[in-house]
Amino acid sequence: MSHTAPDPYNCWSKFLTLGTFQRLLTEMDRVIVSVSQNAVIQAETEILGCDRCIPHAKTPFWHILSKFRLYQGDSVIYILPVLATCPSCREPIDEITRVEPRVLEPAGTKRPAIRSQA
Repeated sequence: MSHTAPDPYNCWSKFLTLGTFQRLLTEMDRVIVSVSQNAVIQAETEILGCDRCIPHAKTPFWHILSKFRLYQGDSVIYILPVLATCPSCREPIDEITRVEPRVLEPAGTKRPAIRSQA
């Protein structure tokens, strides 16, 4: 009975998206951060859509994630526990998918008050 050694790269393919796996192989001096599913959901609420439904989308999804994380900058690789979902076209979003961020209202902008219907 012959026993072959397992492929060291095959075991990682179960946990990483292809984009993240390729970056790990080329950028081993980076900080790797696994984000929570809640962080993915929070980041989903901060985007309008992805590059499939908004062709001019240019911001990588990891950049949106970095707004909520302790580690920031280009020296961080984020690993998602689940793929995010585009709020517009419902397509899956990984760490490197280009997205269109929501435009936040400037601080101090007042909204009209909504009267309660009590």
